[in-house]
Amino acid sequence: MRNILIAGSSSLMRLHMVSVFEQILGSRPVIVSTVERAQERLRTDFFDVFFVDADIEIDLALSPLRRDYPDLFIAVFWSSSRESPAHLLKQGADFLLPQAIDIRNQEKTRIMLEDVVYKEKVSPRFRSSDGPEAKWLLPNAVVIGSSTGGPEALEKLFRSLKAPLRFPVFLCQHMPEGFTLPLAKRLAAVSGIDVREAQHGDVVTSCAVYIAPGDYHMCVTGGVKSVTIRLNQGPSRNSVRPSVDTLFESASQIYGSSLLGIVLTGMGQDGLLGAIAIREAGGRIVIQDKASCVVFGMPGAIYDIQQYDAMLQIERIADVLNAL
Repeated sequence: MRNILIAGSSSLMRLHMVSVFEQILGSRPVIVSTVERAQERLRTDFFDVFFVDADIEIDLALSPLRRDYPDLFIAVFWSSSRESPAHLLKQGADFLLPQAIDIRNQEKTRIMLEDVVYKEKVSPRFRSSDGPEAKWLLPNAVVIGSSTGGPEALEKLFRSLKAPLRFPVFLCQHMPEGFTLPLAKRLAAVSGIDVREAQHGDVVTSCAVYIAPGDYHMCVTGGVKSVTIRLNQGPSRNSVRPSVDTLFESASQIYGSSLLGIVLTGMGQDGLLGAIAIREAGGRIVIQDKASCVVFGMPGAIYDIQQYDAMLQIERIADVLNAL
């Protein structure tokens, strides 16, 4: 049984959501008109999920809510005319929903709200290292970034992957020139998966892994059905080349909401801007948990601003990929 609190929304919207939640949960949510009223209820009653309108200045209350109720899953009804999605996520929102729900279509609303309740099960606030709740995403592609401790983490990950893959994987490991080809061969040997050092102009296939060559940034271009790899020696980013940010940002433009980004052990903050780009495009981010990282820098930077959907042990990340 999930306990739902809703703040804001028009009277008609409230009735619509009450009806839909009764279908999903078999119980009525609690509805209040303001964030202040919601805070009063939160002080006296337990709730799992809080739905709230961005129009009622939720951005001012998100940080206090996140501080006072760290286990509360906060879903914000957001429109592009309001605060930026990155700002709301940084302030503490777990999930953003379109504000313009079609009140004439209960089935569409039911599917959307049911999906949010299901996503709550894989939120990092509830499932930091639990089993593979993988139905939340069916990606067209996966991008992986890693640095210090990455080769060992990648080998552990790839040993557990099942061949063949059903989607392409693009991998950026911070390494100098001459080291990424042996890494590709090693990962291929332990997994039986087609792992390659990427070449400029490679046409992407659905079951291969492409590793950014040392000293080259890797980007993807084209459309989802015809993707090509581009390499360049542009300026270093975060003092590194290849850059995880560069890969993640370019992939987010091609794959949008069907992209899964994974950030593993590593020093620094490379991958942070890329993770934000993926989430703003509607994709998902998984980070490696601190206990299994050699260095929690890269995933930790994403953790600090809550720009991730799940934080998992390296073995659990393999479980998620195998279940997709």
